[in-house]
Amino acid sequence: MPKAKLTVLSSSKIGVKALYAGVVYDTLVLEERPKKKALKSSKKQPQKRTPVKPTAYNPWRQMPQKRPNFAYEETDREIIEILNQLFNSTRAWA
Repeated sequence: MPKAKLTVLSSSKIGVKALYAGVVYDTLVLEERPKKKALKSSKKQPQKRTPVKPTAYNPWRQMPQKRPNFAYEETDREIIEILNQLFNSTRAWA
């Protein structure tokens, strides 16, 4: 608990005790300070990534086969002539 109050009680008769939240706790004398676990390295080692190849059924691989073919047999002049006939006819607006 952060900012918790702990009172250390020491006496030649009872030794060292700790008072926390109205309860007195016994203490132990340590021979030496406990060691913290040493970190292997301060920086994380980047994991090697293996490139992932999409399967044959992945849409990314099938895009060239599904792309529509926009090859016209008519020339530009022929297409313009067809459009003029279509829009100039009275049947188109009936």
